[in-house]
Amino acid sequence: MKHDTWYVNTGKLPPDRILSVEYMEKPDVYVPYDFELHGRRQLEKNGLFCITASENNELNTDELNTPYLPGSICVICPHPDAPPAIIFRKPRGILVLSVNNGKKLQEEGSAFSEEEVNKLSTWVMSKTDSLMGMWEKSNANWHRFNN
Repeated sequence: MKHDTWYVNTGKLPPDRILSVEYMEKPDVYVPYDFELHGRRQLEKNGLFCITASENNELNTDELNTPYLPGSICVICPHPDAPPAIIFRKPRGILVLSVNNGKKLQEEGSAFSEEEVNKLSTWVMSKTDSLMGMWEKSNANWHRFNN
């Protein structure tokens, strides 16, 4: 699909083909995308609350095959009756854990080893209070959009 002077790819694009991601700061002014500057606030406006940059770094250890990108771990309230949960996203899968007890609620794809799931579960249980705060903000956001 052509858009003025550039093209939009509507097909699949392998991650290794992406050379850079840029953010349009002003018309015709593009800067390197930075999640903290350009993404976090936009996601929060829409009810997705991501862990902090320092928490993300804490989880990105050498034993991970695929590090977590900023914004790939978040809490969202899809419905007030849903259990509080945190979502971990990787290129080849997602993992959803309970905020209350760290138990696996859902997994899709093959990105998470059993060892990593156990590590993430322990991490979630150590962060329950802050994650519940994020869940409450997301829940309030759900009510704002649905009332």
